[in-house]
Amino acid sequence: MFAEAHYRRAYERGAVWAEETFERWLASSRPLPREFPFPKDHALAVLDGAIFADSELGARVVSVLYAGARVRWRRLASSEPGRKAG
Repeated sequence: MFAEAHYRRAYERGAVWAEETFERWLASSRPLPREFPFPKDHALAVLDGAIFADSELGARVVSVLYAGARVRWRRLASSEPGRKAG
């Protein structure tokens, strides 16, 4: 149960990361990419330097966070009217 809470929070944080990035991207008037515009290693910075005693748990949390960001980005990008995805 302990790990499940980490995963849920990580997924939610990933979705927030995508929403924040999406808003900044729209404000910049750059072409909107179809896929989330950052690589997975950027997810570590989103965790604000969190350290996990179990490296396997840490790797999974990063993966879940990144998955949350990618899923949310796709939903946002596909629902943006009048924008041409690049």
